[in-house]
Amino acid sequence: MAKHHSPEQIIAILREVEAAPNEAEVLKKHNIAKSTLVRWQHKYGSLNVTEARRLKDLEKENAQLKRLVAEEALVRRAMKEELEKRGWA
Repeated sequence: MAKHHSPEQIIAILREVEAAPNEAEVLKKHNIAKSTLVRWQHKYGSLNVTEARRLKDLEKENAQLKRLVAEEALVRRAMKEELEKRGWA
């Protein structure tokens, strides 16, 4: 099962890795794969905690909006098909 880290935890781990003389020890301590660290560095590397939290919130909001748009498209398609069946379109 995947572990989910908060933006605060991710930033703290990234800062710990930056300060540590041995990156591998920090990764082992937090049970994180090198690939995860690289992904986090790419995504959160230059952000502070507030910016990282805001990024997570925006990503969540974006996902919700995409679901709403997809649902609306399905409704419109169903309505169009029904109108075509009845010969009104």
